[in-house]
Amino acid sequence: MIRYLRAAPFIVFLGGAFVMFLFSLAIACCPGRSYNPCMRMLSYLGRTQINRVHDPLCHDLFMSALLLSAGIVAFFYPALSCFVKNRHSKSCLRWGGTFTATGLLMIAFIPENVSQAFHNIGCFVAAFGGALAMIILAFKRNNPKVSPLIRWGWLAWSAALITLFEFFLLAHRLQLLPFAPYVPTTQKVVILTFSAWLIQYAFLLFKCTRASFMPCRDNVLK
Repeated sequence: MIRYLRAAPFIVFLGGAFVMFLFSLAIACCPGRSYNPCMRMLSYLGRTQINRVHDPLCHDLFMSALLLSAGIVAFFYPALSCFVKNRHSKSCLRWGGTFTATGLLMIAFIPENVSQAFHNIGCFVAAFGGALAMIILAFKRNNPKVSPLIRWGWLAWSAALITLFEFFLLAHRLQLLPFAPYVPTTQKVVILTFSAWLIQYAFLLFKCTRASFMPCRDNVLK
């Protein structure tokens, strides 16, 4: 178990860097006009046809990045139980990882141009899993070893972003605002926020598994 806890942060650090590399390659390989992250949703890179090009390379790279992301989440989320005390919270964290990984797999295997509805369900499931973990870790009784500024700061910022994202979607449906750049840009900020939150906890776990922070890891064994 201790070896797993010590390995988990490096899975996030190294795996996350490779995911970013794959997404960068997907952007570079997107056929037609250059991909603009402020004007296109990230899922655009996963389409099976872009500008009359069938099965573009960016689709394969996008799918690979999401598959790796799902693997990172599935591997790392159980390690978050290091920060919580009771079994109910540990169980919720594992379910959060299950939802997030499942949502990412749905996004990867169901491109938006194949089934917009199921693709969007995947996005919702992934977001729900992330929100569940963030909420569990926000409460002091669950996560007393982490600063309240970190715990509640991430939750408040994420809630504000999701609210803004939904507002822009609603404004677009009511024809009050164009879809881009508002919705795609906010989507990227939401994704980067979740990534930064995951890296933050990976760093905290890295500290937690050092000799001077040994008591933190004992929670996992309970």
